[in-house]
Amino acid sequence: MSLVNCGFTVKSKTNEDISSLYSSVKINYKKYRSCALIDDINERTAFARYLFRSNKKSDEYYTRSETWKRFIIEKGLMGKTVFEPFYGDGSSRQVLSGLVDVVGEQKDFWEQIKDPNCPQDLILSNPPFSFKWLLIQTLLENKRDFALILPWEAFYDKKCPNGKLQYECPLKWYKTKFGGDYEVFKLKINEQQFWSPKKKEFIRIGVMILYWKF
Repeated sequence: MSLVNCGFTVKSKTNEDISSLYSSVKINYKKYRSCALIDDINERTAFARYLFRSNKKSDEYYTRSETWKRFIIEKGLMGKTVFEPFYGDGSSRQVLSGLVDVVGEQKDFWEQIKDPNCPQDLILSNPPFSFKWLLIQTLLENKRDFALILPWEAFYDKKCPNGKLQYECPLKWYKTKFGGDYEVFKLKINEQQFWSPKKKEFIRIGVMILYWKF
């Protein structure tokens, strides 16, 4: 499948503004709607892996417990069992220790989700931003409850300087197509700090939590 046919263009940045970066992949959602919702799971998997390989700069940031704590407490999730399919180097299990019980393995998400023995608990994760829409589509198709940390720009329409709509947030459209209901949990500034293993420091990234329940 061609990236152009799917409405995706990969854009590189020489000076990364991490506070507003949500992915170096720009998506034309009108084209995304018409050709993708990529129905074939194997094709979707291959495309997601391509996006991840192409966007490691924007995808490798690890979460602190402060990012999840208030959300977990306010939503009554303390002590619940959750499935974390993107826990990277395993640190997210430690981050969530004392808040929730985590199940998951350091295995490829796309292989796990096709496994009939895949855990059915609430999915709670800070996933790679590059293939977030492919991930959300897959979770919605499978009627999975989830809470995902996503870049704040994913929640809003984007307009060109002339006011013309460049692309629109697909969440309402997803709700109409797949059902369930969602809410957006806003995070405080001190909850938006992420560890960069490459830079060896905490970086602020503007994010919110998408909480979807069936």
